[in-house]
Amino acid sequence: MLNKIKLTLKKITRKLTSAIQKVLITVLLTFFYFVVFGITFIIMYIFKRSILTGHNKDARTSWVQADGYQENLEESLRQS
Repeated sequence: MLNKIKLTLKKITRKLTSAIQKVLITVLLTFFYFVVFGITFIIMYIFKRSILTGHNKDARTSWVQADGYQENLEESLRQS
């Protein structure tokens, strides 16, 4: 009789613990998600997107000319 009560209490405790874990994980992950994206939004708002990405907003391309290389075909074949 005492053994049955122990087993029943273990089952109830196991189910209760599992339910509490599911609720806590859901709440904490949601909280973490909004905190991380909130901080990211604040950083992007303060520092502006162009500074963090490294692109010039006015430029149409992010291509940078390499120093010390010639533009003609013969020189570029020898340099590569």
